[in-house]
Amino acid sequence: MPALIAATVVLRMRVAINGARPQQNNYRLDGISIEDFANGGSGSVLGGNVGVDAIEEFSVLTSNISAEYGRTSGGVINAVTRSGSNQSHGSAYEFLRNSALDAANFFDNAGGIQKPSFKRNQFGASAGGPIRNDKIFIFGDYEGIRQSKGIANPVNVPSDAARNGFLTYVGATQDPSLFPSGCAATGVTTNAK
Repeated sequence: MPALIAATVVLRMRVAINGARPQQNNYRLDGISIEDFANGGSGSVLGGNVGVDAIEEFSVLTSNISAEYGRTSGGVINAVTRSGSNQSHGSAYEFLRNSALDAANFFDNAGGIQKPSFKRNQFGASAGGPIRNDKIFIFGDYEGIRQSKGIANPVNVPSDAARNGFLTYVGATQDPSLFPSGCAATGVTTNAK
């Protein structure tokens, strides 16, 4: 599983292997090159919608690549999918993350803002087995993600005094010509009415 996570990072960051351009890498799934039209990885993990449980073997070849891989001067990123066997097997999982289990954001705490709601469910299942012993096998995998995320968006509104036309500026400036006569430069109160 850690190797597959690394593959996701590799494709998202468009990594250069051995100093070659990212477009010079070869992405392969079950021995077939799966580059997109620009000769890069075609989007998701190894170019296909292949889940973690569906990967049997994963490798990254960086140097001394044999002739069987060909067509690349960069690295070769290989994945082999799982298959069924004479024994029935399967798995199921769910990862849950929500705002009840997360710590509050430092800036939201400092501003007195309520923690926004967040809920993420990542789930999946895989199953495989024989259709006909030693002859025909089947394997299937499904992975899904459902996410709902709120965003804290504080809104600054004028105070009651500002709504009534009493504007107060407290600050320091060196230019007394900016203030009406009789006002101090460090504390200015004007009536806008």
